[in-house]
Amino acid sequence: MDELDLQALWQEQPLDDFTTTTPKTGRLTVNYALPTSLFVAEAPRPQTGARFAVLALAATLVLSVGALVLWPAPAPLVAVPAQADPVRQLEDLLAECRTYSNSEAGRTDWPRAERACRQALELEPISTEANQLLARISVLRVCEENLEGARNLLSQGRLEETLERLAGVDKRCEAYLFRAISLGQIASAQVLKSAGADCQAYAASAELELAEKRCELYARLACQRMEPSELYPLALMKLKLHGPLDPKTEWRPRDERYLTFLKLRARSKPGAPAWQCPQIDSLRAPPALPDSAVVAKAELEREYPQLEMSQALLSYFMGNFQSAIVPLQKILENMAQAQHHAQARALLLDMQNAINLYEHGTTELFNDAPERAAPLFLQALAFDEALVLGQSADTLDSVERRTALSRRQSFLRRSIVEGMISRTYEKGRTLADREDFRAACRVWRLGSAFSRSSIDLLKALTNVCTRRAADTFERAQTCEQLRSGLDFAVEGDGFKEKIEDSLAAQQCP
Repeated sequence: MDELDLQALWQEQPLDDFTTTTPKTGRLTVNYALPTSLFVAEAPRPQTGARFAVLALAATLVLSVGALVLWPAPAPLVAVPAQADPVRQLEDLLAECRTYSNSEAGRTDWPRAERACRQALELEPISTEANQLLARISVLRVCEENLEGARNLLSQGRLEETLERLAGVDKRCEAYLFRAISLGQIASAQVLKSAGADCQAYAASAELELAEKRCELYARLACQRMEPSELYPLALMKLKLHGPLDPKTEWRPRDERYLTFLKLRARSKPGAPAWQCPQIDSLRAPPALPDSAVVAKAELEREYPQLEMSQALLSYFMGNFQSAIVPLQKILENMAQAQHHAQARALLLDMQNAINLYEHGTTELFNDAPERAAPLFLQALAFDEALVLGQSADTLDSVERRTALSRRQSFLRRSIVEGMISRTYEKGRTLADREDFRAACRVWRLGSAFSRSSIDLLKALTNVCTRRAADTFERAQTCEQLRSGLDFAVEGDGFKEKIEDSLAAQQCP
């Protein structure tokens, strides 16, 4: 008997009469004073047919409940977290550490960078890159603190304390050293002048202790830009501070203030080892290529026989921007040299434009914006070219111009090229780590437009961009897909021309 038969049987049964236990209105009347057993015993019994129907219904309910119990209920849905790829996680942590410890970007976050590196070491305790980055972070944090401290002291006019903080920024400080050099030029020029005057004044007044301190400060600053032959006796020659001098066997410094310092030191510390100039990287002159500097000096002196002009241009060439402007200003102030005023004014204007554009571009570069720095740098290089090549710039063709610039590569040009190559490579690498290859290739191409001398940059362009351009070109089925390959194509790899020809052949808009 199935369930339908049971329901039909149930409907055929006569209705039971519950009037004896249930009033027509109101609640069920039960005398709770009676024993429960008596109350149950006196309850009316259902008729036989009703009893059978009740039993059938109960059986149906039991079967239904049994079926529910025996049939397994569906298990609740539980979110199971996906297993993270340890290799990918390690790469992400290292990329985060590199990004937030990038001193050139100017947006460092040392705690975040250090935390990412330490998490990387938890995944791979022998990770060489993570350990190197942590060591680098510990150095660069101190460099940044010293540079910021120097800036604050300089803004307060505390120049000597500024130089003390800058002394803590050395070659290990990467981009911070470059910024420190510009601050050091501003502060050291004034301190050098005041310390030198104090040195001579105290020495003349027999205030020997004060004189020695001020003379030593002068010597520490002055020696940063002096040649060894100006500081120490040559081989087989002897230092002689007093009396007549035999130029064949004896040596004496020509700088009067430095000589005064050596005399005072010999008096207060007899028998002490020879004084050595401390190397303070942030106070040294910006580096220049020796061969290029020698060639530029000879050619500039030949092209500008007027002494102040050649001195100004050579100082500019070497990166001494503060001192480069002074000779030109002296020419303009001297009415006896009125015939040179027009040329000096033109050189001064070009020089100021080049320096200002260079400084603004450098600021953008430090703010991790090489795209905004590039047009500023290109303008600066145009002014630099006019200054370095002089009047002959207009007569040279493109090949001769490149050759001449390679012989006269100024500090400004070298810094711009090296800065753009370094910054664009690092930024592109960060974007590639995030798998944004289109943006990475755009940044790398920008750096290669300034120079193609960087092996790392060329490898990135070849291994990433050219390969993706080739893959896109081979797989493209629509004009839009084909056009997207131009985002990866590199100048000279041939794919830009292939894609453009294919677009033209398919009459793509």
